[in-house]
Amino acid sequence: MKRYKKKKKFFIIITSILVILLLINFSPKSRYTILLDPGHGGKLSADKGATGIDKEKTFEYTLNDSVTLKLAEALKKEGYKVKFTREPGKDEKEVSLTKRTKITNRIKPDLFISIHHDSTGTVNNKSGYTIYYSSYKANLDNQDIYIEENGHKYPFIKEVMENGITTVYYLDAAKIKTSKGRSSVIVKDKSPCEVAKKSIKFANILNDQMNKLDYFTPLVGSKRNAVKDNNFRVLRMANYPGVLIECGFLSNKNEVEQIKNEENQDKLVNKIVKSVNKYF
Repeated sequence: MKRYKKKKKFFIIITSILVILLLINFSPKSRYTILLDPGHGGKLSADKGATGIDKEKTFEYTLNDSVTLKLAEALKKEGYKVKFTREPGKDEKEVSLTKRTKITNRIKPDLFISIHHDSTGTVNNKSGYTIYYSSYKANLDNQDIYIEENGHKYPFIKEVMENGITTVYYLDAAKIKTSKGRSSVIVKDKSPCEVAKKSIKFANILNDQMNKLDYFTPLVGSKRNAVKDNNFRVLRMANYPGVLIECGFLSNKNEVEQIKNEENQDKLVNKIVKSVNKYF
């Protein structure tokens, strides 16, 4: 009888463990893969991103890596699968934008999140965050595409990439112009495809959450305007929903200290994770 009870108890324990493992493995969140993209390169890269105006002259990539690592850990605790376009804190050399988009399209993530920090290049009071998505998905939809520059719209002709550099051709008063040397040229889509719509959906959810942060505000000063359409390569060439977050200004004396603060980084990560949960 005692032997039977011991066997029964052992069976119950093993069964309980198996059930727990099954619940973990088959939880809804474990079905989703989040691809994190820490902006710029590492210590050995020529592209370290912006440089802070703080005493330490903090490089942007160090903050990108710090937030990305915290975010990865938090998402994994939630049960999500997490992958990177480059290993934060490990990849010392730059991973090109072209390679990042190839990685994205190979991994086929359910959501792509690129982490960056902003700068104007000169000391000023510009502050806040911005959340970018791309309505233009180059590999998926080329209908209703147009060019926007300084508030004006122009007919889109084509986009050409050579040696990793993209040139956009468009029509301005019957003259063909190019985007060479014109960073203000943005390609947009009047009728975004489903993947772009999902990107917009997540961007707005994220904006609602980030508005609750107590150490900075949306860049434009309006809750609705913190979300912007911009055809950054890692967004427009990706065939999957995604956003790029500028997490504050390194060129602002007060804000650079705020975004270096690990408690504030934890707050930011908490809001991103809540947004991911709400999105799915």
